[in-house]
Amino acid sequence: MTGPLSIRLWAHLALIVLGCLSATAASATIAHVKTIAINSTKASAGTSIAVTVPAAGVAAGNSIILTFAMDEEVGTVSATDSKGNIYTADASVAANGVRTVILAAHNVLALTSGNTITVTHPSVTARALAANEFSGILTPSPLDRTKTAVGTGTVPS
Repeated sequence: MTGPLSIRLWAHLALIVLGCLSATAASATIAHVKTIAINSTKASAGTSIAVTVPAAGVAAGNSIILTFAMDEEVGTVSATDSKGNIYTADASVAANGVRTVILAAHNVLALTSGNTITVTHPSVTARALAANEFSGILTPSPLDRTKTAVGTGTVPS
């Protein structure tokens, strides 16, 4: 995945992950374990997109952070996986024709090879999903606060 949508997807992920950790969680050793999978499409309209968990799986007790970008459209965005982990929509921002939503599940049940993570969304043509695994984000209150913003320029502010 390359281009402006990819750059926005990863920039939003980094800003949200760094800005959303609670003070308690920030004192733990938080580590990006791996990118679980990435999927994108702009071939035809649809209301869901999924990624398949690779052989390494996702360890029990870790966190899964989903970054989902789509054509700018209003409506509910939600996520599910094969093990029934509960995902919350922690942030949503829309600008310049792109809507980005960050969803997270913490203290997850282990996902194994072949399990899927699915995001359901309003009908759009262009959409992309990145699923990442993190360790060390403490529960039960991993989300302290959220902040979203949009702007223009060549450097983040």
